[in-house]
Formats: sequence, C-alpha cells, structure tokens
Amino acid sequence: MGNRRELSQQLLLTIALLLAAFGTAQAKSFESALDPPRWAVKSLLASGIEVWPGDLGGAAYTVSRHLSPNYVEGDFDGDGKSDIAILIRRKADDKFGMAILLRAQAKSGTKATILGAGSPFGTGGNDFRRMDAWSVQSQESFPPKIRSAWKGPQPKTKRDGLVLQKRGSTEALVTYDGAKFVWTPYGG
Repeated sequence: MGNRRELSQQLLLTIALLLAAFGTAQAKSFESALDPPRWAVKSLLASGIEVWPGDLGGAAYTVSRHLSPNYVEGDFDGDGKSDIAILIRRKADDKFGMAILLRAQAKSGTKATILGAGSPFGTGGNDFRRMDAWSVQSQESFPPKIRSAWKGPQPKTKRDGLVLQKRGSTEALVTYDGAKFVWTPYGG
C-alpha cells in the first residue's frame, strides 16, 4: 500500500513538473511572438520608438500590440533578408501607424520609416486606427503596374508588400519601390 502511495505522489510530481515546464515554454514562446527581433530593437530605439513600456523615457512612439500580429516580417526591399513592419502609436495624440525597418539599413544605423502615426501616408491618412488586419504578400500577387514599379537597379530577389485591411472595406498594398514606400488602393 505504501509503494502505491509513493508511486502516485511521484507520478503527480512528475506531471506537475511537466506542466510547469510546458507552461514556461509556452509563456516564453508567447512573449517572443510579441517582441520584435533583436536585430531591430536598436534601430527602433534610435527612431524614438519605445519597444517595451517605460524603456525609453520621452519617446514619441510606442510599439502597439492592439492587433495580432503586432509585427510582420517580409523582404520588402528584395535583398534576400527579412525586414520588419511593426505597429506603433504616437503618444502625443494616440494616432496609429507602422514603422518599417529594412534590415540592410538597420545595420548602418538608419532609422525606421514611419508611415501614419501622425504623418500622412498616401490615401491612408495619418492614423491607421481603422486597420484591423494586415499581412505580407509576395510580389507575384502584386498587380502588374506595381510589380514593374521599381526605381534603380533591380532587387536581387522578389520583394514582399504589406496588405492593410479594414474587414469589409477596401484594402491597400504598401510596397517599397527602391526609394520610398508607396500606398496603392488594392482589392475591395
């Protein structure tokens, strides 16, 4: 009878340890899914974007976690390396937008490109608050006019764009043309 009780206690302890370990792994996985990649953090901070609440006093912007995912990765400049677009909020007036970091530029210390968040961008205005979904789309899916619009030497690989959407409404495609980001009404 004593052995059975010890065995039950050991089994319960093993299960508890496994659950605790699984919970910790899940928490780390969840946490890392909200945080931008390490390579991007320095450039975000240099751009006046608070990555974690309270980590950069006086920052004009903070990373917004109002949509999931709060950042996406894609090769926006066609150099074969992942870039990121991350949702931000301007603290002064609560206007939403995004910061885009091209990985090649981040290494050289170039600041993020801010779209929206108080700065007008295309017909999207200066506040992307109405956006409730976004995703990365490959160049193969771009309309021909956008696919062929590139300033300067052709990119090494196919590039990606960002589809911004208000469900049930017109979408926009945000692409990099080799010099700047461009807003194009898209879908519908």
